[in-house]
Amino acid sequence: MLINTENGLVLSDTKVIFEKAGVQEEKIIGSEGKEWWLALESKHENITILSFGTPVYEQVVLDRLEEVKTLDIDLGLAEIYVMEGKEIKGMLEFKVAEQENIISDLTQLLVDKGVIY
Repeated sequence: MLINTENGLVLSDTKVIFEKAGVQEEKIIGSEGKEWWLALESKHENITILSFGTPVYEQVVLDRLEEVKTLDIDLGLAEIYVMEGKEIKGMLEFKVAEQENIISDLTQLLVDKGVIY
């Protein structure tokens, strides 16, 4: 799960393992935090929290996170791409536009410094 922080997008560092109606499940905790899960458990007899832990992400997920960290993209769409690998319509256009902006900024800097004319 992606979380938007002051320092940009990060992957959640907490998961919950719980039993619901006799079935064990595992969910990554987002911005709701552990307190929300504890409150949920106290409100529902059929939910029992077994433990909290740290999720382990595959390298491909970490790589996709690096790709979207600097893009101006909807959090939900970024999460779908990072967690599931589903290409987001327009993702390539965002990447190309970002690269073009960097090239344009560098070119202008070189012109301003008199390196190129």
